[in-house]
Amino acid sequence: MESKNFYGPVTALEFLYHNLLLAGRGNVLSIYNWRSGLLLKEYKLFEQNKIKGFAVGRNNILLWGGKSFAFVSLSALLEDAKIRELVCHDWIMTCRFDNNDQPFILTAHNQLLRVDKTLARFDLSFSGIDSILYSGDIFIENNRILVAAGTVLGGIEIWSPSGSTSMIKLEGHEGSIFGVYFSPDGKKVVSCSDDRAIRVWNIGSKLCEAIGWGHLARIWNVKFFKELIISTSEDNTTRTWIVNGGKLEVEQVWEGHSGRSIWSLALCSDPSNIFATGGADGRIRLWDSELKQTIDLNRKIISFQEIADSTSQKVGIKHYFESSKSYVFSAISGALLDYSLQYNKWNVVYSDETLRGYSIIKPWKEVRYTSIGNRNGEVTVLNLDHPEIRVCLRPLEKNIGKVMDIVTLKHDNLLYLLVQYDKLQSSWALHILDSSNTEHGHTQLNPLYSSLIERPMTFPISVAMLLEDTGVIIVASRFGALALLSGSVEKGYKILKCWRRVISEDAITSLVRISRETFDILITSRNGSYLVCNICFSEGEVDLSSIHLNRLPKGSIEGSAFIQNEFIFWGFRSNYFFVWNETQQTEIMSEVCGGPHRHWLFKLEQDFHYTFMYTKSSSICITTNTDFPKFFERSIIQDGSHGREIRSLAVSPLRMLDNSILLASGAEDTCIRLTSVQSNGSIRNICVLRKHVSGIQEIKWSIDGEYMFSSSAREEFFAWKVTLRGEQVFLYPVASAPIESEVPDLRVMDFVTKKIDEARYIIACVYSDSTIKVFLFNTVMRTIYLICSGKYKMTCIFKVIGLFIENGFYLVIGSSDGYISYWDLSFIVDSLRMTSVDNELPRYDFPAMKSGIKIHQNSIRAMITIKSPFSVENDNIISILSGGDDNSIALTELHLDLEKLIKTDSIEDAHASTVTDLIQLGSGEVLSSAVDQMIKLWNISDDSQKLIKAGEHYTIVSDTGCLEIGAMDVGKVILLIAGAGLDIAFIHN
Repeated sequence: MESKNFYGPVTALEFLYHNLLLAGRGNVLSIYNWRSGLLLKEYKLFEQNKIKGFAVGRNNILLWGGKSFAFVSLSALLEDAKIRELVCHDWIMTCRFDNNDQPFILTAHNQLLRVDKTLARFDLSFSGIDSILYSGDIFIENNRILVAAGTVLGGIEIWSPSGSTSMIKLEGHEGSIFGVYFSPDGKKVVSCSDDRAIRVWNIGSKLCEAIGWGHLARIWNVKFFKELIISTSEDNTTRTWIVNGGKLEVEQVWEGHSGRSIWSLALCSDPSNIFATGGADGRIRLWDSELKQTIDLNRKIISFQEIADSTSQKVGIKHYFESSKSYVFSAISGALLDYSLQYNKWNVVYSDETLRGYSIIKPWKEVRYTSIGNRNGEVTVLNLDHPEIRVCLRPLEKNIGKVMDIVTLKHDNLLYLLVQYDKLQSSWALHILDSSNTEHGHTQLNPLYSSLIERPMTFPISVAMLLEDTGVIIVASRFGALALLSGSVEKGYKILKCWRRVISEDAITSLVRISRETFDILITSRNGSYLVCNICFSEGEVDLSSIHLNRLPKGSIEGSAFIQNEFIFWGFRSNYFFVWNETQQTEIMSEVCGGPHRHWLFKLEQDFHYTFMYTKSSSICITTNTDFPKFFERSIIQDGSHGREIRSLAVSPLRMLDNSILLASGAEDTCIRLTSVQSNGSIRNICVLRKHVSGIQEIKWSIDGEYMFSSSAREEFFAWKVTLRGEQVFLYPVASAPIESEVPDLRVMDFVTKKIDEARYIIACVYSDSTIKVFLFNTVMRTIYLICSGKYKMTCIFKVIGLFIENGFYLVIGSSDGYISYWDLSFIVDSLRMTSVDNELPRYDFPAMKSGIKIHQNSIRAMITIKSPFSVENDNIISILSGGDDNSIALTELHLDLEKLIKTDSIEDAHASTVTDLIQLGSGEVLSSAVDQMIKLWNISDDSQKLIKAGEHYTIVSDTGCLEIGAMDVGKVILLIAGAGLDIAFIHN
């Protein structure tokens, strides 16, 4: 067994030279070129301890973690250097080299040790006051050494091993000191504590010069950063602070990790504006601290008065848009203004008295044409470069009212306009113009079609899109409806079909086609949800099927894009505008603009260059990122997984397009994460599902991979329909188990599913209050309903196994009282086979328990059925392997013919702590995991009645909770180990 990759807490970071970044990922040292984002080298450094820090000397790097430390030669850093793990007698807090390249180590008992690199031993030690430390720092200048010791009891001790500085005690924090750090000149220290405060201390005066609060949870790191203070926290944010009088005030907040806790922080010296963070999610992020300042300096603010002075037009701007590097504005005076940002030049393009005081302006994205609607119901289409080329589209009915909205679409040389009026509630006006004709070298506009389209009731237009290869126009409403407009210039257009509440009753804000091979459409809602649906055209009929439903972590959605196979969304969160990369789970940009109740415009290019315009305080602000200095290629140089403990892993029977493994994982962060596991052990995150509102308990796939099932607390159980589209995996929650409690507070601890026929599954769920429920999932009706329910005792049921043998159905449970018990539910299968798919089964009484036996001293945490390759085929005898809180693993036989459970073997001290999972590796082999972080291999005896230990492997994943396996190549199996992180190991046959 060989650990290949670890995706868990990044516990140490350090910049080196002008391009290297060192990262401690578990017990592995990873070396990146941070400018290019490439991984250059990896070493497995320590056997069991995580890397917690780096000290850089002239010739060596000193790395430490726990009681372990090691020296790595700088000259051999990127070579296959042999690294010797050394051990200290105490926990190491920090290390530092002096001016003579002499290494020093500060221990948890406030001891400063001098290390002899040659002999790998300590040749001198100094002691401060006998205290237990949570943190520490060493300052060395010439021959002067100062130690800052952050104690468990909340004090900071400053002392010198030479005695040149008498011991100084800094008191004020009300909790353990999690971080303490010297200023570059050694005259100050900054500290953070369990009390969530940051304090700046003057060592000379022994006084606290500044204090600040702002983080929402405990603070792990704090350092001096140029003229600022920088900190990372359990609240998953990085903050910079400015000293203002005696207060620390938050200058900027960075959010770029998921889950909880940013554990590591590194500051770059060249350039000094770059820093890196490493989180519990395993992600390593690069940040440019001057990016906000650069954006602020490049932001263009144009006041309404400035526009009036430059154009001699009445002050007041109604609408605006970007067109080919210039900006077009409609003034309340009735003029259309063109502004070149590059040349700071204004030009009046067009003016019309009918536009005075009221106008609606909507451009075409691909060409320099725009449409302008007025209060008389007229729409003018004009060429912005040659405004003499224009067409006035007059109302198709009298007393039609003013133009309320216009949607513009384009296909080849055809320009489409869908117009909505305020008084005409029953119809839209559809206009189609041909822009292919040219005269005197200029394109001419030729109206081809104008007609009123009867529209669905209560259907105010929000957005629309054109399916070019069908001629169908998809129209969305402000009330969450979707309509298809079909036809041609020759035959006319009409509404083909309308669907209500496609996502919700909130406005649909964008429509994006994400596949040219299929009619897959991305639909977004203002409530923060998004949907991928497929439109199917067949024999004159049209159908809309939902294949993916999800929501953003926070905020509304106002627009979307599908760029380079990534989903991008933008919208508002309170008074912020934000742009979010859903595929990479990272924020692209955000801006405090005052919120959505204003005119605004956002444009995103294929290269991720953007323009954001918004109105604020009688001015127009223009923010772009086109000309910024770029210090690094990728802001995420190492992706990760969940930022909380992973509770369940499930490998799909389906394979990805590149033959990689499709993995679903669920964690305490309430999210389900879909990941592609490559043959080299690397991962690619596909999507994160946010349907559950509490921590995930269990995830499983149907045997054919067509469905995924998930359970959590609050009695949540969902069935998901799975759709694979190239590199994308889509899941739609088609059904949920009914909740009968008024206040659902139970956890669905485990469940089993069995496909009975092409349309129905039996699902049995066990709950934390000892309840057992059996449901029927009808895939045609998309419903889950209860067949029967019962109760075991008053204990928590942790595990359930479903045995489907010929026509029989047996349910086996493992509970917190240490018992294995079983029921015969075969009558349910018999009833199903006699009932058609269209009919529901009646509610049955839950049968009496057949048998139960105490196997463990307390809770059973893991339970599977096993089979030896040498065992005789006998469906009446089932071998069950279980593991519990008592650290033992036991073998039990279920004799169906005798209706009896018999314990055949027990290994009392199989692990040093709770056994958390069991999995059959292959024929005759079983793996077990435990909280002791040991993965043990067991051989099954020929008669399936004994276990024999065959090997063990230490995993760096703490809180080890679950195992999963997936066959990758012939002779190679990937083992997935999860808990506080994800460890990917190879098992070679």
